[in-house]
Amino acid sequence: MGAKYWAFAPTVIGTPGEQWRSLSQGDDLLITSEKKAATQLPQYGIGLISKIPVTAWHRLELGRSRVGLPLAIPAGDDEGTRKKIQFIYVKDEPRVALAAELANGFTVVVTHLSFVPVVNYFQLMKIRRWLKKIPGEHLIVGDLNLGWSLPVRGTSWRSLNERNTYPSWGAKIQFDYITAHIPSFGERHSSPLEIPPLGISDHLPIGVEID
Repeated sequence: MGAKYWAFAPTVIGTPGEQWRSLSQGDDLLITSEKKAATQLPQYGIGLISKIPVTAWHRLELGRSRVGLPLAIPAGDDEGTRKKIQFIYVKDEPRVALAAELANGFTVVVTHLSFVPVVNYFQLMKIRRWLKKIPGEHLIVGDLNLGWSLPVRGTSWRSLNERNTYPSWGAKIQFDYITAHIPSFGERHSSPLEIPPLGISDHLPIGVEID
């Protein structure tokens, strides 16, 4: 893709839903195109890649819910479609937000919020308070685990792509968003991108083109 600039923010060592541990002293908090990983252990987290030069990276700890929930997990193919599901109890893992200040004046935040209701909303509020200290035209993107346009309803933010994203084999709800802060974003024109299902996730991809 020609994207020279990237960062990965690990949240756990291991695999969520299976075996994992929180980060400890000596573990990487940020791995970038200029800073290699200190460990070869499996890591899970969030990442961001960019063709536009990144002038600064920022990481925000969001914590986790102390309780988990039974989640619907795909349980194999059903004649080429992933309709069979099983419910398993999943502990919540630590969550983070990763922000990139771009040379073009945008600041993009990527995150994957808790699947536990209320906890995820308070995590989103924490990100927005944090962004007040970071310059740029603010965008928050990622799996927010909040449906029914809750991330933008009654706020100074707007969603740039309205599309049901979960589950990928028959999407009924939008969990994934690209949101812009209206006061900093202004009247910029944006157009949703139509991206076909890629078959690599139980969520559908979304995109947007901004002038």
